[in-house]
Amino acid sequence: MNVKLVDKSLAIERVLESGYHIMVALAPPGSGKSTFLSMLAEYLALYSKVPRETRLRYFGKYDLYTKRRGFFDEHFAKYPVIHLDFSVSTPCN
Repeated sequence: MNVKLVDKSLAIERVLESGYHIMVALAPPGSGKSTFLSMLAEYLALYSKVPRETRLRYFGKYDLYTKRRGFFDEHFAKYPVIHLDFSVSTPCN
């Protein structure tokens, strides 16, 4: 079985440069919405469980770093990120 990684890191630039304050991601299950949002959060996060140097090594092999280095440096690890999880494991009474 061959597995190929699709580099969607340049989508981060498109999202941030879009000018929209609110975006809605509509796509079928399994299309990578949660993975993309996790990647976006790790890219932007000033504070993370993953050290900055480790995140820099991770992103260093993707297009956003190699092809858009100025943009990458301008936004990488510069913002506070709040993660909200609206999934419900047990019903509320």
